[in-house]
Amino acid sequence: MNVKKQRENLKEYSYMRLGPEALVWRAKNSLEVLEDPSFVLDKVVLGNCSKVLLPDIIGEVFLNVDQQPLLDHSEGLLYVSSGTKVSQLMSYAIVHGLDGLDFLAGIPGTVGGLLWMNGGAFGQHVWDVVERARVITDSGEVVWLRPSDLRPEYRRSHLDKAGVRFIVDAVLHYRAGDPVKVQAMVAERVNYRRFRHPMDYPSLGSTFKNGEGYRAWELIQRAGLSGYRIGDAMFSTKHANFLINLGSATREDVLALIELAQVRVRKKFGIDLEPEVVIL
Repeated sequence: MNVKKQRENLKEYSYMRLGPEALVWRAKNSLEVLEDPSFVLDKVVLGNCSKVLLPDIIGEVFLNVDQQPLLDHSEGLLYVSSGTKVSQLMSYAIVHGLDGLDFLAGIPGTVGGLLWMNGGAFGQHVWDVVERARVITDSGEVVWLRPSDLRPEYRRSHLDKAGVRFIVDAVLHYRAGDPVKVQAMVAERVNYRRFRHPMDYPSLGSTFKNGEGYRAWELIQRAGLSGYRIGDAMFSTKHANFLINLGSATREDVLALIELAQVRVRKKFGIDLEPEVVIL
């Protein structure tokens, strides 16, 4: 298996600009792992670090961001390696006129991260368009899973409950479309995000999940926490559910704000906010 390792500072990859130094392994693409499925069993698997609050100390890391992403499509099915960035997937969709995937545009993660969290936007989720995904289990077994095997929900794939350790690749549904129209829709989605979200500061996107009958940003704002700051971590005034790093925030600053929001919202509205950010 052609993997390389070196000592790196994960802060350079974190979208929150927080993270420790670690021994980091890399591969050409996620399919390299199929040569030795046990390789990932004793490592912390990370993708684009766009939704993960990293710890101050971490073990050996496999950074699953493809240096050579694999994509192919035919007859309504798109094959993609898990370390492919969503931006690369969108570029491929535009060039080949693959319609029905534009709801993913602007999401900064990898395909593997999307699948793990059942990420999405605009009322759609990635597992809505998944035909099947190939995974490695905690025992090192390689299996294909379909949505019916997992019954994914909003921001929950249930891959962890299925004993999955690593996502290798996936097959997604698409509709044949016009490249010009696909490009226009992708651009519209990206522009919407830029207009609504605080893109000028490091963040991990939405901090909390929405719930039935409420949106997390509204509760945070009504609890008086929009613009509230601990150290250099702050709930954005542009979108209150985005917790941003003003420059020198620490993990402790971020965790303190998360806890404060949960306490205030619970006290004021009787609602328990559940983090969407993955806290390691």
